[in-house]
Amino acid sequence: MIKVKAIGGLGNQLFQYAAARSIAEKRKDKVLVDVSAFQSYETHPFCLNKFNCKATFDNRLNLKKKLLSNSRINKILFSFGFLKNHYIEKSLKFDDSLSQNTNITQITGFFQSEKYFLSIRDCLLDELTLVNELNEYELSVSNAIRNAKNSVSIHIRRGDYVSDEGANKTHGVCDSEYFKKALRYLSTKEILDKNTELFIFSDDIKWCRNNLSFDYKMNFVDGSSERPEVDMILMSECEHQIISNSTFSWWGAWLNQNEDKVIIAPKVWFQSAELDSTDIIPDNWVKL
Repeated sequence: MIKVKAIGGLGNQLFQYAAARSIAEKRKDKVLVDVSAFQSYETHPFCLNKFNCKATFDNRLNLKKKLLSNSRINKILFSFGFLKNHYIEKSLKFDDSLSQNTNITQITGFFQSEKYFLSIRDCLLDELTLVNELNEYELSVSNAIRNAKNSVSIHIRRGDYVSDEGANKTHGVCDSEYFKKALRYLSTKEILDKNTELFIFSDDIKWCRNNLSFDYKMNFVDGSSERPEVDMILMSECEHQIISNSTFSWWGAWLNQNEDKVIIAPKVWFQSAELDSTDIIPDNWVKL
């Protein structure tokens, strides 16, 4: 069994699950997701169980887990060889040794690169479907996207990126000029036309209504903070995506199954120079 610790928002949870699922698939093994951190983590809800993931979810908190959640203790134990079967991510850069080490039974990290799981893309597309049906409003948005002759999702990430000083210093916020530049790029590639409809998703849709204006029909999606997985799936139903520097945005684009899709991502993913974003954006996405 491959164990993985889940933490962070939905985007991070999906990266963690996908990395573990890829290892398990190669070994014909199963995935156990440790969700005990969410007993005290209040920033984001646990959402993997809203998808048809092939995993067991364990929310039992015990002393051993509490000790192993301490990175300093982890490093000490690892240096003495006590955690030889436990892979602990050292940086955000892709590490090919993870898939090569057949002794690993537990992984901890963020694994923010499709290189960890691209080989099982079809498998993930099958599993990352919603358990629950869409409500009336969500279904109306889905129908509007499907009926649009040319749909583009735009995800505006604000929330703690704006309100939290630490998060703002680490991530920064994509400004309106970035989104205008992305639309100009799509226009020069003749992807946009008079029938284009923009579907705006955000954790601050009120701000978007008051501050954004583009030369195309704009549909503001009033998503629910209690059902972020729905917004993600609705984003993926659009033909093309313009994303923010957000793992939530990332997955909304990655789950898009349109073979002719164009996905635009910010070339500056982190404000902090200490974080390596080299492998986060797939090679076939456009960086602006």
